[in-house]
Amino acid sequence: MVTSVRPAPTEGQPFGVRVQRFLIAAGSELGRIGAAQLATGRGDAMLRQYVEQCVDALVYRRLDELFRDGHRRGLLSAPPELLGETTRGALERLLNSQLPRELDWTAADLLRATVDTVLYGAIRPAHFGTDDEQLRAVIPTARDDEQEVDP
Repeated sequence: MVTSVRPAPTEGQPFGVRVQRFLIAAGSELGRIGAAQLATGRGDAMLRQYVEQCVDALVYRRLDELFRDGHRRGLLSAPPELLGETTRGALERLLNSQLPRELDWTAADLLRATVDTVLYGAIRPAHFGTDDEQLRAVIPTARDDEQEVDP
């Protein structure tokens, strides 16, 4: 049975706090259903399908809601659909790779690291301050094939 991830009440909380609390709740639920072990093929097909349905209902749909809300509030410059698909693709690839075992990470660890990387990037300034330049991804507005430069 698919339950719902219920993070601590986040009404009025900053976006980052809401995401963090959701990740904690989702991580607990991923551990409960054994997502990492079952996603790697250990377990029968029906059980694997159940885990995939749980992850979709408990993680991806809720993350999509958070991304839409963050975008609507002007906190996320990238389209929420792009953030959702990037997170989904990365996490599914990671769960089906050898990396979780090599790093000794749980599905919850992978989820937190993936969302953190998608939202904040992998490059961070060494020191945060008023004089430090914040690195941002370049979000394309439109593609103009006529202005592309040949390599």
